[in-house]
Amino acid sequence: MSDLKILIGPSPVLSRIGDLIDRFDSDTRKLAEELTEALKSSVGLGLSAPQIGVNKRLVVINPFRYESKKSPFKVLINPEIIEKKGAKLFIRESCNSFPGLRVAVARYEKVIVKAFNLDGTEEIFEANGIESMVLQHEIEYLDGMTLIDHIKAEDQQRFLHYAKNLIEIEQRLAWLKAKPNGLLLKQKIGHENLLLVKHNRQVILYFSEQDESKEETKLSGAMSRID
Repeated sequence: MSDLKILIGPSPVLSRIGDLIDRFDSDTRKLAEELTEALKSSVGLGLSAPQIGVNKRLVVINPFRYESKKSPFKVLINPEIIEKKGAKLFIRESCNSFPGLRVAVARYEKVIVKAFNLDGTEEIFEANGIESMVLQHEIEYLDGMTLIDHIKAEDQQRFLHYAKNLIEIEQRLAWLKAKPNGLLLKQKIGHENLLLVKHNRQVILYFSEQDESKEETKLSGAMSRID
């Protein structure tokens, strides 16, 4: 699995126009593999190379990954929308580079896309519905247009303030990610023990009672839970 992380905006890399890829070599294949792994590790339907800090015109999409486990991850090099068709639909979109942001964006129902595969073969195909939406979203990133650019300036400032606070909270809790599942902390308060337990992505706080006659601990229930 790739160690590359998805960039959180705002970031100068996300605002740049991606460079054309002119060599279909091992470096391009490696970039495609790393981007695919990053997408697999996220909850998105598509990802662009700038989102992992690489200023290249390459995207990976899988619009139907949650409908079928057999749905393939598709690599598109130098993708270009050459025609937009059908009605414009307003779709509420989210983005891995702007966690927590959801924006209603007008997208065309159908697009004709020209792109190259990993072998350097040019492909022209029509995308409909959700695939069309995902392609429009990801190709925008190659032109320095991000999801936050679809909202008003004052709303951008409010969201960025929220995002800054979210990042600070995540940084404070980062130590938890390195901890294995199980007991993190045990502290005695009166006749009870306070237990802090990690379970996957949750940290659960318990009170427990010590039954001295049976030498066993009884949990009195979770006091709070933090995702």
